Amino acid sequence: MDNRAEVRDFLASRRARITPEQAGVEQFGTRRRVPGLRREEVARLAGVSVDYYTRLERGNLSGASDSVLDAIASALSLDRAEHDHLFDLARDANATTTRARAKTTSAAAQLPATVQYMLDAITDAPAIVGNNRMDVIAANTLGFALYSDMYRGTARPANHSRFIFLDPRAYDFYPDWDRAANVNVAILRRDAGRNPHDPGIAALVGELSVRSDEFRSRWAAHDVRRHYSGAKSLNHSVVGLLELPFQGMELEDVPGHTLTVYPAVPGSPTADALRLLASWAATEQIAEKARAVTHSWQRPARTPSAPGVRGSPPCLRPSHSRSCNESLAVTTTTSSQPTIPDTGRDRLPWFPLALLAAIGFVLVAMETMPAGLLPVIADSMHTSEGTVGLFVSAYAIGTVIATVPAIALTRGLRRKPLIMTAIAVLILANTLTAFAPNVAVALITRFIAGAMSGTIWGMFATYARRISPARFAGISLAIVSTGAPVGFALGTPLGSFIGNALSWRWSFTGLSLIGVVILALIAVFVPDAPGQTSAAKLSVAKVFRIRGIAIILAVIATWMLAHNTIYTYISPYLRATDTGVSAGLMLLVYGIAAIAGVVITGALLDRHPRPLLHASAGLFVVTGVILLVGHTSTVAILIAAVLWGVSFGGASTQLQAALTTAGGENADVASAFLPVAFNIAIFAAGIFGAALLTVFDGLVLAVVMVAFGAVAVLLTVIGRRSAFPAKL
Repeated sequence: MDNRAEVRDFLASRRARITPEQAGVEQFGTRRRVPGLRREEVARLAGVSVDYYTRLERGNLSGASDSVLDAIASALSLDRAEHDHLFDLARDANATTTRARAKTTSAAAQLPATVQYMLDAITDAPAIVGNNRMDVIAANTLGFALYSDMYRGTARPANHSRFIFLDPRAYDFYPDWDRAANVNVAILRRDAGRNPHDPGIAALVGELSVRSDEFRSRWAAHDVRRHYSGAKSLNHSVVGLLELPFQGMELEDVPGHTLTVYPAVPGSPTADALRLLASWAATEQIAEKARAVTHSWQRPARTPSAPGVRGSPPCLRPSHSRSCNESLAVTTTTSSQPTIPDTGRDRLPWFPLALLAAIGFVLVAMETMPAGLLPVIADSMHTSEGTVGLFVSAYAIGTVIATVPAIALTRGLRRKPLIMTAIAVLILANTLTAFAPNVAVALITRFIAGAMSGTIWGMFATYARRISPARFAGISLAIVSTGAPVGFALGTPLGSFIGNALSWRWSFTGLSLIGVVILALIAVFVPDAPGQTSAAKLSVAKVFRIRGIAIILAVIATWMLAHNTIYTYISPYLRATDTGVSAGLMLLVYGIAAIAGVVITGALLDRHPRPLLHASAGLFVVTGVILLVGHTSTVAILIAAVLWGVSFGGASTQLQAALTTAGGENADVASAFLPVAFNIAIFAAGIFGAALLTVFDGLVLAVVMVAFGAVAVLLTVIGRRSAFPAKL
């Protein structure tokens, strides 16, 4: 490491983060050319000359006394880790190369056997020994089991930094991946300062800087951190969420090595989970497999029976023993490093996601079905069609009012019991609507159904992402989103057909029966997922102010307004075209194309979310232009219907992905904003479209589609860096 560059960048970064107000520096004038403090202000606070401080910040710490360094640390409000890091940099600047290097060769030292004896004596808590390169050198059985996901990688030795930044399993393992990544880099930066000539640390930093943009950006921040105690949230692939305090202790006889123990709080769910983990580890012989993996990088592997060939390691799950034995007979690899096999969490859970999509179908059909049954319901209840139209409004209002508060209040709860409860209440409310004796009762039950619908919609995206591997984030969202366009295309017409053929009450009852079947399947096949940890919870207002959230919601509002104004009043538009195209045909073509749009979104969202969003919004505007310019052509209108469905079908999925990504640990609340914004836009589109049609003919709706769609495109461009990620 270049000491002068390290000193320069560290001091400059610490100075840039301290505002004059925080430092108690009086300001004269409002214009400042630099973020944070000026050099002369730091010099004044530290009691040194500007020239001297400038020399220090340019990287020359040689000869700086401890008192000067303490004064600089105080002026820059350095915490203990940063203070120590500054002294480490100064020590290296004053040391000879030989002495500095002699101090940093201990990371490769062999552990005394007594250390492993001590680890094995700790039976009720995971315990590991790591070095200052983030390698795991030794562990007890629970320690190996705790980090079994890390040992499924092929790199040796097993390394926390490589796992976090290079292995997609880490996104599942750490519920708050960003925090874990920040802490990991800050610890590694501190150890690099203490051991500036360690070739292992230099090689690791170089490798990660080349292979990971996430690591490179964090390394450039020059943050440092002590990490001897605290708490970790880990989502283990076998036993689920673990909330573990930890305590680290340096091993004085083996410099550069730290023993870390993770004891569970007695009587907590994590304590129960650790007992389950210990049972699993014993059954699967995790310690034996992991020790073979740990030591294989230190000594040559045993020569296999056939030169250069090694059989696959045993499978973890006893229930899979037959298929594993069969695969062992035919599967070989040239790797000489044993790896703990995967448990299957790297596969996409197609069927559970399909069940969530099926509930999406029910939600859409349940909300929109009254629109196709207005005359039948009005005649049955002896009221007007306008009054029955409130069935849709009551449902939408329930969604708008209840979604965000419901998600905010329940975000700490486990996902599966919560979604099953919401579905059960939804089915009950819909059934009561089917048997409602009058409009007043029906409106109350519709409001309750809307509230439950909003709660379910608010959970969909984060639930899908939590039960799916991180690398399938986009496609998991696309799968659960298919229910909505299918509901628009098939659910509402089918309900209208049944209602007109038999009774509208049978339409609602049939939908409830479908919901009961799906609920039973969810209870059996959909895995649970943890809620949000209490430490990371932000208020709704603070979530709204998270960088990127507001502009995503602005895109939702403008795009949905552009879409729903013409979607709601498609019949007046088609009458104005005088082409004879029916609203039923137009919406059927749109619905089928929308499913294709979801499929395209699923294929591209994980790798290219930002270009996909730009293309979808842009194609939506092109559709509006075709509907306006080609309104006299039947072919042009049907082509526009296809483009409309393709461009807008995946919009909800794309914007939901952006919200959950921007929301981070608070993705549940961020995701809940989407159904609220959608329903507000639906309500506004109804009023706006009706007002326009009192003055203009239906062609004005295509103008609205183009104008507001163009605004949505512009907003996606403006927020391309702050709101819409290049990768999920």
